[in-house]
Amino acid sequence: MTSVDLPVCKIGRTARDPVVRCAEINQSSTGDFLWEVTHHIGVNDCRKFESLVHAKLLQLRQKKREFFNIHPDDAIVAIQSILWSAPDLRIVTIAESQKEDSGVSRRTGPPRKQSARQSRDTIYAHLLDGFTE
Repeated sequence: MTSVDLPVCKIGRTARDPVVRCAEINQSSTGDFLWEVTHHIGVNDCRKFESLVHAKLLQLRQKKREFFNIHPDDAIVAIQSILWSAPDLRIVTIAESQKEDSGVSRRTGPPRKQSARQSRDTIYAHLLDGFTE
């Protein structure tokens, strides 16, 4: 039995490559499934963007963590809509986002196991973090 209700999507930020971060989390995992990065978006202010996303998706949030009861494909549509409605936020490359958000704290939480698919056809991100809290 998992401590997370499925379906679940972990939405969060990182100042690092989300695929690398996800691999680290899965490597140290003792849970029931592996996290995977399905979408990621680099933004100029990851803290503000994460706060907006978490506020908009609050009704789908689990246990005050970065877990949301939403499919990743539905999450990215909602997240893009939030981004387009925030005039002071803009998409940036992973290198730019690392420079602008070098002060992002890195915390680890209880990871889980299931599958490990990677998608690199979107812009790098702070968003579907590679799944850490």
